[in-house]
Amino acid sequence: MNKNQKIWNKAKKTAKFQTKSKAISIALIKTNQKASRGIFWNSNEHFWETHFCQKSKEIDCKEAIWALKSMGITSAILLVEQQTNKPIFFIDDHINLTEKNPLIGENIDEIGKRFPDQSAVYSKKWMAQLPEIERKTGCAGILPKTKKYIELPPVFVFCAILANHANMKTIGIVSSCKNKNLIQKIAEKCP
Repeated sequence: MNKNQKIWNKAKKTAKFQTKSKAISIALIKTNQKASRGIFWNSNEHFWETHFCQKSKEIDCKEAIWALKSMGITSAILLVEQQTNKPIFFIDDHINLTEKNPLIGENIDEIGKRFPDQSAVYSKKWMAQLPEIERKTGCAGILPKTKKYIELPPVFVFCAILANHANMKTIGIVSSCKNKNLIQKIAEKCP
């Protein structure tokens, strides 16, 4: 059995331990810059939440995204937690400068096709429902010396790539995790 198949089997077992209402179809995936590691699950009546820390490995991301796929979750809100006084942005594209790709290895057709289109990772249709929020290109890894890009944790980019591979509608946000009203509004606008 190859490495990806082992991760997929573990993800399906993880998903079995999660109780999920049939009405829930959106995952909120939080990332931050802290040094501790871990994936934490909790739920409320509208969406599932998974939390990643900066030091999480691609394998952790694979297991979590694939567990969400196994649970039937079809949409993902990727959130980069930041200070409350900074502006809120949608991520409309990203540049992966980490020299890592979470899709390396044998493909599992049950999750998604071998070479998913990475030109439209973030749902333009979903972003169009909230036109008042500014859009920026994110960059993970060694950031170019320009204000054109907003810095993203590598785990955010890995989750975006994996969610796209799993055919999830995805939206990326840089905001405060305390802004629950915004998260709720975005979840409600999912096409």
